[in-house]
Parts: sequence; structure tokens; C-alpha cells
Amino acid sequence: MRVCIITPSFPSEPIDGMFLTMSLEIAEGLRNAGNEVMVVTLSMDKEGEDTVRGIPVHRVRINENCNFGWGGILRLGLIGYWASQALELYTRARERVVSFKPDIIETHDYFGLGFPWVMDGSYPVAMRCIGSLPVVMANGSLGDISPMELNIARALELATMTGADALMSLCHDLPARIAEHSELEIDRFKIIRTPLTIVSEPKERDVDRGGAENFPQLFSWGRIDPQKGFDMIVEAMPAIKKRFPSAHLRIAGNQNYCKEYSEKLKNRVDELHLSDSVSFEGELPRADIEKFAIQSDICIFASRYETACYACLEAMSYGACVVATAAGGLAEYVQDRKTGLLIAVDDQAALESSIIELSEDTKLRKSLAASGREGVMEMCSPEKAIRETISVYEQAIASFGAGGSARERARKTVPNIMQFLAIASLDKSHGDAITKLAGENYAKGFRDGRNYEQANFAGAPAGQKTSVLRRIARRVKHLIS
Repeated sequence: MRVCIITPSFPSEPIDGMFLTMSLEIAEGLRNAGNEVMVVTLSMDKEGEDTVRGIPVHRVRINENCNFGWGGILRLGLIGYWASQALELYTRARERVVSFKPDIIETHDYFGLGFPWVMDGSYPVAMRCIGSLPVVMANGSLGDISPMELNIARALELATMTGADALMSLCHDLPARIAEHSELEIDRFKIIRTPLTIVSEPKERDVDRGGAENFPQLFSWGRIDPQKGFDMIVEAMPAIKKRFPSAHLRIAGNQNYCKEYSEKLKNRVDELHLSDSVSFEGELPRADIEKFAIQSDICIFASRYETACYACLEAMSYGACVVATAAGGLAEYVQDRKTGLLIAVDDQAALESSIIELSEDTKLRKSLAASGREGVMEMCSPEKAIRETISVYEQAIASFGAGGSARERARKTVPNIMQFLAIASLDKSHGDAITKLAGENYAKGFRDGRNYEQANFAGAPAGQKTSVLRRIARRVKHLIS
């Protein structure tokens, strides 16, 4: 089988990258199972052809300027940014995909990357839902979001899912949340757990550091943004240090992902006089992450939303003891007091007491670490995930060959309001395909959005209204020209 994977991120090397290492696991697993695989991905710094572990990769550099029309005209900064990147990727990679002649396209969807490929209609599309941008928008992790932007994000997500020939999810929680705002049937999703390659034997810690200096050693890593809850861990440190004065926390991750949040974290560390107790390690290769996780007493994941927190699963696979929030699908991967300790999202007191309890109980730490590793090995077996994925592919190909009913259903239920995609997109040649979208979901988004704009204009001074309207008109004229 020839499989093209469309993904927002693909590590250039197995140990690199803080985001979506899962994409490498899937591509390599499919290749090892005898399939021919090609990857198409966005990239912050690379462009063109690449090869990772013998897998051909076509990288499209993110265009930071291609979405100005969305943000400026429609106040759709976030969804506009990612939807325009999805179209950019489609436009610039489509010729390469056509030459590959795939039997099926798998999209790793969070930012709407699958939407243009679904609407293209040339290939079966299996969509692996790795997250939900509307869910993260709605829970406040990305700041204030207008009603219009949230509704359009939901509509774009639903349009892609409705039109896909098969749907996969990393957890049960995500389909349930999506179903809350749509009529999409939950049983359309096949739950396939995150594949995770695990070494045959865990590495031993250098020493049992229960009585050593700088105890407990705490470690957390991932994208440095509000969704990951690093602020919760920093705020817990004074209480932990009151019981264990030598406690030390390492935080690893890309500090440029959300610079404002990173600066706030560092400032808060200074305000709490924790500069000697909290260190920011920056973005680390996997080898260093593994080393720090193994040498840490507790690994902490205080996320506000997850589908399957890859960093937490990694920690468990290394034989580390974990404390995690019951955020989304993460509660499906960590069993409270069996494979780790689970606390409620944003429960500061529970986080502090859990870390203190584990620090005081060496036997409990070791027991949770051992059972956690055993549990993640069984749940996240790459061989099992690839077998289930290939089965989904076969169903999607059969569905597509039978007439593409899913895609036709999408075209009937998704609205022509997406004409503004054609305006904002650099890809004028595919405007007709994009504007075929018609239906009530986008209509609802724009209806709510119009009300939102009217409310804002109604409360603005008369002179400001004119100024805003003139600015919008100028940008529209510039785009059309």
C-alpha cells in the first residue's frame, strides 16, 4: 500500500522535536510493515525534499505572511493562520503527492490540514484526530477567542471530519467533545492509541536518591504554553520546598513557542525567590530528556487539555513515576494510583499534596513507576497501532471506491461561506473546489460572527467605526488586486 501522511510536524531525526513525535512512529511503523510511505509536513525552518530513516519527506516552510487577510478583515487570527497554512501546504505539495500516486492519504488533524485534501476528492482520506483546535479555544488555553472565530473553527473541523472516509482518534474523550457541538456519530471514530517505541529494558537510576541533596528532583517538559500548565507546577514549588527545602524543578521545552507565557513563568520564579530551585533547560534532544526523566524522582504533567500527552507516555516508558492532570484523554492513559497519580485540572492543592506524598513514599513511587511502564507498553504497542491503522485504511479505500458518499455528504452540509478562503488563499486555482462548500454549520458561524461584529461596532465611537471599515475596505481591495 502507498500511504501519504499529511502532518503538521515531522522530526528531522528520531530524537529531535518537542511536537508530534508520534508522526515518526506511525510512518516508520507503516514502512516496517511493508508499505511505501511518503510524508508531507509543515516546517519552521526547512524547505523541500528530506529523508528521515529512509522515509521521503516533503517539507513546506510555514508562510507567516499568507494569512494577513483573515486576521485583518475577519478578526480570525488563530483559525485564519492555521487554515491558510493548510491551504499553503496543499497548494505547494499537491504536485508532489500526485506524483507519488498514493492509495490513501492520512492526515494528522488539529489545525485543519486535512480540509483541502478532503475537498480535493482525488484520494481516500483517513483522518487521525490528534487534538481539537476548537476544544482548546473553548477552554481558554489560547486566550480570548471571539464567538465568530470559535464557530468557524468548529465548522471547519466538522467539515473535514464529515468528508473524511475514515476517522481515528487517540482517545475516547475527543470524539465525545466534538459530538457535543455537532451531529457527528461517535461510532465513526476508531480509537487507536498513540504508538510508542519502548526499549526492551528500562535504564537504572544511578542511585536511590531518597536521602540525597536536591531531593526531590522534579521534571516536566513539552511546549511552553498555558495549555501545558507549567505555571501550576511553579506555583506548587513554595509548598513543596517548605517540606523538602532542597527540591529542584527542571522545565524543558521551546521557550519561543509562546514568548509572553515563558517570560511570565520566569518572572514568577523570580518573584517567588525560586531561581536556585527552578531551571529552564530549553528544547532538549530526546537522549537528554530520557536521561533527566530517569534521574528524576517525579515527572509532572499539569496540562489543561490533552488527547494523549506524548511526554507523559514517554516518562512512563522510561520507568519514571508520574503525576498528571485528568485532562481530556490523558485520564485514559494514566490510571490513578495504579500507573501514576491523577489530579483534577487546575487543582493547585492536589498537585502540591501529590508531589509531597510521592516524595515521602519511596515504595509508592517505585510501584507506580513499574506498573506505569508495564501499562504503557501494553496500551501503546506500535505493532497493535499499525495493525489497526491498516485495517482502517482498507475500510476507507473500500468506502471511497463505493462512491465517496462521505465526501458528497460533506459538500452538502458544509457551506459556500468558505468563499473567503479563496480570497485569503494564495491558491486561486483551487477556488472553485473550495467554494463548493455549502450548509448550515458555516452559516451558523457567520450568523453568530455577524452578531458579534455588530455588538462591537455598536459600542464603538462613530469615528472609530469609519476608521475600521475603511481599513477593512483597503485590505479587501489589496487582496483582490
